[in-house]
Amino acid sequence: MSDLSIHFAGFWQCRLSTDPDPTLERRGTSGYTFSLPRESDFDRIIKTQFDQIPARDFRQPFPPYLQAAAGAPPRRFGVFVTSVENAPPAVADLLSGADLRLLRNPRFELRNEIVGDSINRIAPPIVPFDVQISRGDRVYLRRSDPLDPNQPDKEIWWGALSSVEGQGLGSRAASRAASSNCWGDL
Repeated sequence: MSDLSIHFAGFWQCRLSTDPDPTLERRGTSGYTFSLPRESDFDRIIKTQFDQIPARDFRQPFPPYLQAAAGAPPRRFGVFVTSVENAPPAVADLLSGADLRLLRNPRFELRNEIVGDSINRIAPPIVPFDVQISRGDRVYLRRSDPLDPNQPDKEIWWGALSSVEGQGLGSRAASRAASSNCWGDL
């Protein structure tokens, strides 16, 4: 039997600072993103559905992105299941078009591009990765993929620090060792 494969697409919002601002900059000062006076501070939380975003922080996608093919309904904000593979037809029909939500305040752990692979691409993990597929109050599927299944609340940097402490390495060498131990081949 093959694994269930769920495909999704749509619009989502994440308010975060950009280089050269520090990752945790709350308003944006020198990067190309900034909070307007009426908006909340940046929180780096990935919001996949309209009802997760305070009205004062919502920014409508650029109009050409909302246009659909001729005769199709306009595209709406949010992330939705687009197709399901390797499932009985009744399950595929049930999940198709359902909302995809990331729960428990998921954030990109980018740390100013420190997280990346060997060819300089940015590969930020989403922490925590707790996904739910639902329609309204009906939850069809919920799964979590913690960094460490034995310690599901463990933060991303705890793994790096524990592996470095065990090796007794200095700061520059520790940084390299932690990076290779925690990320491997992204």
